[in-house]
Amino acid sequence: MGKEAGSNLDLFEAMKFTALLQKGITENPTKIPAYEVLKMATINGAKALGLENQIGSIEQGKQADIIIIGLEEIIQNPVNDLFSELVYNVKGSNVDTTIIGGKILMQDRKTEKNNEKTIYEECNRSICRIQN
Repeated sequence: MGKEAGSNLDLFEAMKFTALLQKGITENPTKIPAYEVLKMATINGAKALGLENQIGSIEQGKQADIIIIGLEEIIQNPVNDLFSELVYNVKGSNVDTTIIGGKILMQDRKTEKNNEKTIYEECNRSICRIQN
């Protein structure tokens, strides 16, 4: 099996393409609203992994995984529909803060405790395990 090129691991880009492809394939601009695409990437993604009791939504007893997005950098302003902004206009580069398991891993777009080289190395090891 050949390796596919072009994955930049940007979840927001994947959400945008998911929504746009469905609209184009079905020739229906109302197909899969932005809110549903966001659910696919969060709680429904967790359900697909069998982890909906641990991740995928912000609830008591679940892992405290959350990102904070700088909305002031989004191309479209004012924000009329937050779900549409998240799906169609936000990019991974708009993420300001990342909290995983209740620990701040990135704040003000700067990594805490982990340097970028270590993060890249861990990502590459994970990708190698997945591909083999």
